[in-house]
Amino acid sequence: MNKKIFNRKTFYTVGAVFLSFTSLIGINASAAKTNNRINTHKFRSELSANKSLANSLKKQGYVYSINRGVSLRKNSYPFKYTYSKKATNAAINNKYKFRVKNIWQYRNGVEVNLTSKSKKYNTWVNFPTDLYYSKSRNKNLKPVVNFAKQIILHQKKDNKQNINQLTLMSKNIKSSKDRKLALQFVGQLKHYLNKNGKAELPFLLIGNMN
Repeated sequence: MNKKIFNRKTFYTVGAVFLSFTSLIGINASAAKTNNRINTHKFRSELSANKSLANSLKKQGYVYSINRGVSLRKNSYPFKYTYSKKATNAAINNKYKFRVKNIWQYRNGVEVNLTSKSKKYNTWVNFPTDLYYSKSRNKNLKPVVNFAKQIILHQKKDNKQNINQLTLMSKNIKSSKDRKLALQFVGQLKHYLNKNGKAELPFLLIGNMN
């Protein structure tokens, strides 16, 4: 399959979506339910500002897993209701596969809406720290990802030698599928470095920069 996993035109800097939470403070349960419906409708309409980015991520399919220590917020506004500790740990420890459905940027960060392949979870988490590309931590791709991370963290004006080494590492991967992912990743990293970090974060580094 020649279809690219990630579109270079996908940027993690998206049009801002503003939504105030202050109006929900101190309201009673009945009012909260009504206000929840109103704000949910408004919230959904405002997601259209990020539709292009969400669609680009969605095309990747069920390829993301959840990082440890993450709270899985349920898909209901406001995002204060979470899945139980048992359900959250099951999703993390069993490395359930998730797909991006929506993405929303607010004043202090970005949230991404994920749905699980089993349809059991419909959650919101912080983007890009709370999720990771599942294959990025397998035995073939992990060394490539770790080396790329070091390139970014210790970025120099001339990274040609490092990129050449990363390319060679990628070409030496025996699995054809993983080799293809790695080489595509190298191309994204080159673009990211050429833009001085102002372009999209290469997909294998999502959730792996800590």
